[in-house]
Amino acid sequence: MEAYDLDDTLAGVDFAEANVRSLATVFRQAKVLYVPDVSFTVITARPHSTADLRRATYDWMVRNQPEWDGQIHYCNADSEQGVIEEKARLIKAHRITDFTDNNEDILTALKPLVPGVTLWLIDNGQRQRF
Repeated sequence: MEAYDLDDTLAGVDFAEANVRSLATVFRQAKVLYVPDVSFTVITARPHSTADLRRATYDWMVRNQPEWDGQIHYCNADSEQGVIEEKARLIKAHRITDFTDNNEDILTALKPLVPGVTLWLIDNGQRQRF
């Protein structure tokens, strides 16, 4: 099973605009950055969010990601290290074989925590093995 990060991996989100308007409103208009061609789940560093943001995210995924399996796993962490540990836990718990993110620091830190998992980097909509 493959998993992808959400913000700035699958969806281009203007977080500066989200400081002015709600993230849910901004996310509804997020740019599609990448569309996987196999079934996948989402593991996002975005913390648990409001019902409006969860709904906007679900609707965006349904509209833009035809191979999405309907699952979004949110990291519940307050620091980058916590996000890394939570992503590693979720990758293991869901038996993920391939994980894709746009953040090289997170992928570097994940590498020793999830041996045997193929890590991928998204950069400008291009996916490459990390």
